[in-house]
Amino acid sequence: MDIGEFEIRPASDSSAYKEYILTERGRSGFPIVVAMQQWGERYLFEQGEIHLVLLDKENGEPLPVLKVCSSQGDRLGPADCYRQRVVTEVRGEE
Repeated sequence: MDIGEFEIRPASDSSAYKEYILTERGRSGFPIVVAMQQWGERYLFEQGEIHLVLLDKENGEPLPVLKVCSSQGDRLGPADCYRQRVVTEVRGEE
């Protein structure tokens, strides 16, 4: 199913391959990827086991752990939230 997260282009090296380039929609999923990676770093590796850590390109430091916060900046957990049905507004072309 194509949901518009990638744009397929000819390879930049002029080979017969294709490149998958993230669209704005695809880039907007970055926090999801970071949260999943941070969860994996915390729970899926044993002490001393080698794994990857995502670093800030500017300063070389690991990214801070993502937190879910209220609009006032207070940290929220699962018990602090609820779901409500809403109707999605019609959006223009992206």
